Amino acid sequence: MPDTPTPDHFLRAIAAQAARRPAGEALLYDDRSVTWGAMMAAVASRAQALRAQGILPGQRVGLVLRDFIDDTVFKLAVMSLGAAAGTLDLFARPASRADAVARYGLDHVIEDAAGFSGLPQSIRADAAWIARADAIPATLTFDRSPDGHAVIIFSSGTTSAPVGALIGHDSLAAMSRATPEISRRPGTRRLTTYWHSTAAGAKLTLFGLSVGATTRMHPAFGDFAGLARVLREDRIDYAAMSPATAAGLIGIARRAGELPFLPFLPSLVRLSISGAVCPPAIFDQAVAMLTPHAEILYAIGSFGQVAVLTGADLPAKRGSVGRIRPGIKVEIVDDADQPQPTGTEGRLRLRSATPPPVLIGERDDRAGDHRTDGWFYPGDIARLDADGFLFILGREGEVINLDGIKIYAPDVEQALAPCPGLREVAVVAMPDPTLGQIPVAFAVTDPGVTMAELETFARVHLATTKRPHRWVLVRALPRGASDKVLKRDLLAGLDAAS
Repeated sequence: MPDTPTPDHFLRAIAAQAARRPAGEALLYDDRSVTWGAMMAAVASRAQALRAQGILPGQRVGLVLRDFIDDTVFKLAVMSLGAAAGTLDLFARPASRADAVARYGLDHVIEDAAGFSGLPQSIRADAAWIARADAIPATLTFDRSPDGHAVIIFSSGTTSAPVGALIGHDSLAAMSRATPEISRRPGTRRLTTYWHSTAAGAKLTLFGLSVGATTRMHPAFGDFAGLARVLREDRIDYAAMSPATAAGLIGIARRAGELPFLPFLPSLVRLSISGAVCPPAIFDQAVAMLTPHAEILYAIGSFGQVAVLTGADLPAKRGSVGRIRPGIKVEIVDDADQPQPTGTEGRLRLRSATPPPVLIGERDDRAGDHRTDGWFYPGDIARLDADGFLFILGREGEVINLDGIKIYAPDVEQALAPCPGLREVAVVAMPDPTLGQIPVAFAVTDPGVTMAELETFARVHLATTKRPHRWVLVRALPRGASDKVLKRDLLAGLDAAS
């Protein structure tokens, strides 16, 4: 049986794995690698240096470190002190970082030299600081915060400012046990393509360490050919990526010209596509071209895995995010929080035996992550069929109310996606004095594609109420660390142009 994290302190499970394989590779990023023994020695030394700089049990710490190995080591060091650390957006402006300190009540921010902001809470962990800290002989500690919190996980912030979730040691252990069996085997070679500021990136690395897996961290940065080389040459067993990254790999596989019955990624025992709702066409192609062991994973950063869809569920449940996992209770409710019949569209809410997260930086409205009466509301519009399969229709913040008619932006985007010459499209709601809101489409097109061609396609493939009232051509859609389109940035640009 694979080892599982002990509930008293999540770091103990990682330390136990390090004791079993001190010379083995624990983490790889770019051309760097660190052994289990060296990683845990750095965790102990840096924890002692951070304690000297005032980090205490129960505090909240933000991380802004471009090297993923350093980010992980500092996260574990903060955890060993009984504080909770979360990775902030590396590309946020200094004013945004100051806002994050206030929004999430951060006591300290550990930053590298490139991202140093000079905030009163800042600890400058540059190369010289790290060298001094790593020279300190220290013994690993397992302090636990009074409230039991271990890490901070942030939501993607696609339609509004991200919400933070304080995750406890017990919850981390439960989430790790719920990951696919292959990813929990000691010695598994795992690859994550997510930034550590995303929930998936942060948790996948922690979960891999807790079960003795070697984890390579390799955000794609749009270099899908390079990512394909890593997957094939490093003989990765388990990989996790967003739908956009999977689509990029599918394009590489198609250009490689290999026969359809030869999977492009033959070493993969499991490929999890998550982080955003995966379009059915991308999942079909991932199963057919990349690996037959692909799955769609619907997980919520502050809650854990909710549903999984495997290739065996095709084509009967095409478009679903999968069957609800055991131990998760799901309901679809109306605006008054009343449960709705099977097959009815409504707001999704969930609960499990795991203690619910403590949310920080929570918004005043109810269109995003929030808790009510023990239920967790992820801000998704969904329906549940009679077989227990979940269908995500869109975010509450993506519902467009056109004169009382509800339009789901993802529905419009999927209908427009096959338009010739249309590379990407994102649909958002624009306030309108007469109709309340109207759908506006932001489009990235091939050279020479005209607005008239886009409008003609929309007239043929969309009902009148769903057609974009306005088209905006852009060079690229803004994306966050999780590869999701930042619709709040599109809206901000629309407001500025109005």
